[in-house]
Amino acid sequence: MKRNVILVVLMLMLCAFFCFGCGEVKPDPDPQPGPDPTPTVSVTKLEVTGAKTEFKWGEEFSADGIVVTATFSDGSVKQLTDADFKVSSSLFNSREVGTYNIQVTYGNFRTRYSVKVVPRSELKFLMIGNSYSDDAIEYVYQIASALGIKMTLGNLFIGDCTLEKHYNNIINNSASYEFRTCSEATGGKWENRPNTSSVDAIKSQAWDYISLQQNSTHSGHSETYSTIDQLIPEIRKYNTTAEFVWHMPWADAADSQYGPGVMKNHYNNDMMTMYNAYVAAVQKEILTRSVFVKVLSTGTAIQNARTSFIGPNNGPLNRDGHHLTYGLGRYIASLTVVATLTGADLTGLTWMPANVTEQQRTVAVESAMNATKTPFTITQSAYPPAG
Repeated sequence: MKRNVILVVLMLMLCAFFCFGCGEVKPDPDPQPGPDPTPTVSVTKLEVTGAKTEFKWGEEFSADGIVVTATFSDGSVKQLTDADFKVSSSLFNSREVGTYNIQVTYGNFRTRYSVKVVPRSELKFLMIGNSYSDDAIEYVYQIASALGIKMTLGNLFIGDCTLEKHYNNIINNSASYEFRTCSEATGGKWENRPNTSSVDAIKSQAWDYISLQQNSTHSGHSETYSTIDQLIPEIRKYNTTAEFVWHMPWADAADSQYGPGVMKNHYNNDMMTMYNAYVAAVQKEILTRSVFVKVLSTGTAIQNARTSFIGPNNGPLNRDGHHLTYGLGRYIASLTVVATLTGADLTGLTWMPANVTEQQRTVAVESAMNATKTPFTITQSAYPPAG
């Protein structure tokens, strides 16, 4: 009996348990909508103001003063700090006149603004050379003036002077140079100061550019260029800011009978052998020295003119098969110097020496401009020999 009672109690407890568990199951309440996610705000516009947009030829790019303002998709506007954005001037070339795009980047958004490189309007230029520099600089002042460029010029020379001799002269402060100057102060005329030292000439002006060159015999022999590394530090003692350029002169005329026999004795008596040796030496010894910012390729300009009706022989371009004529030859060299140093466009130039014809002027300008574009490659003239 007692056992039956216990069984009944257990069964009632089990029923109660199952009845409680089988009660009505209420569904979960529908999820309630939450707040909208924060919308993404993006850049819709970058505005650049305050940037310098005109640079003189040879002047390095600068982003000083630039202000960048960002506009966002929510309508807000923010002036960015210098750390927020990047400026890329990788396409900018301070030594080529023209227009360049400067890129400004903020996050993934980019914009551009344009800058111009314009020709130099004023400069001071000293050549340390020999009779080749005397030929090359003769008409630079007149050409520059006709183009609206103010020039102060100096030519420090000794005939046939080598790099080694220039070095010995400067360390010994030897007053052995002819120092010719031409400027507005001299009325555009050349004045000569004999018995001048290179130290005095270098210190006489705050020269913007100083050119160096080898003599004609050794210009095609690269092993003679090593003195450059001793000479430039000596010049730097007296002018710490000038930029250096190299003057690569011309080969002798094809039929040269020049007395010292430079082409005959050193370049197989062949004009092109001489020219190619000059080019090879400059490419090996000058282009590999970062101190030189430009090459005055008067040699290529003269060679360009030789492909025209003017021809390669002595006469129109060379007065002795070697040095340049006082008219056309020197005119072409001086045009090349002006175009290379200032970036000026010569195509509108009308000034020419009195003994140069209009046809010759056209070839001279063409030859010089092509030499500034491709200083180590001869460009065939558009005015070839008749027939």
